[in-house]
Amino acid sequence: MFLTSKLITLFTLFVSFANGQIQPKAKCKANLHPHSKFYSALLEWNSHIEDIRTNGNHLRRKNQNPPNSNLIAPENLPYVLHHNKPTDKVVVLTHGLSDSPHTLRQFAELYFEKGYNVIGLLLTGHGSSPNDLTEVTVDDWKKDINKAVHIANQIGTNIELVGFSTGGALSIDFANHNPGLIKKMVLLAPAIDFHSSVTKYKVRVLSPMLDIGQTKPLGGATYTYDSIPENAIVQLNFLMAELNGKDNPSASSVETLLILNSSDKVINNKSAVDYFDPENLVIKEIETTQSHGDFLLEITRNWSDNSSVTQRISEYINTFIQP
Repeated sequence: MFLTSKLITLFTLFVSFANGQIQPKAKCKANLHPHSKFYSALLEWNSHIEDIRTNGNHLRRKNQNPPNSNLIAPENLPYVLHHNKPTDKVVVLTHGLSDSPHTLRQFAELYFEKGYNVIGLLLTGHGSSPNDLTEVTVDDWKKDINKAVHIANQIGTNIELVGFSTGGALSIDFANHNPGLIKKMVLLAPAIDFHSSVTKYKVRVLSPMLDIGQTKPLGGATYTYDSIPENAIVQLNFLMAELNGKDNPSASSVETLLILNSSDKVINNKSAVDYFDPENLVIKEIETTQSHGDFLLEITRNWSDNSSVTQRISEYINTFIQP
């Protein structure tokens, strides 16, 4: 029975490799010991991907059938890019609120080409329908990044993090609570604080009193939602409050590349800069007319056009991760 189960698991992994879900660029070679930490980690992450593909990415707290699993496009699933062996460096990429792993995929490819093994995670409630964010909590998102880093720690030695907006805040939070584990971070417009007191008032005071979860349909947005439930904003606010708490540890010892959007009307750039120790911080600002969310969407939409924004961010990252 045990042998049969192992053979089924190995066959499932082989099919996933062949379909490009685990590693679309480098084919798996059958030279991995079935009991190795590396191979076990790939099996574990593949099982995680298959669970989301089959059951959806919403919270199944009420034992309901997964109504949105058919909306999860392959591009929205978590992924791993690997070199068929553990590498010296490994990176975990965390997308922003209402986004999916696809929005950071180009940077994942950059890291992979530089010899990294790469994990792209999907935050709970994302990649399917905005309604899947109505019951999510910030603790669910923390569990997501904890799981991804757990896998990363088995397929690489030195762990680095990349995060956009909410993903940046979650990356900081993880580094805060795991001192010494993270070697470098690249943060794109991290959600450390909101841009103005008006926004703070709306989110922190009014949102808990609103009818949480009133959203529009997914519509034509393939990789990101066209609306965000109030609950998701409230959860982000809880995360921000924790990051800015007096008793919260600081990730200032981690070497960090901070990439900001000069036109950001959502995130307070000054708060992001002030959060870190300047001795360990490299700051780059992108001049653009796009606001917070559209800043990264512009990158996603213009991959094939090799836009100037994409080029500049890639150059900043490439310089930062050089030995």
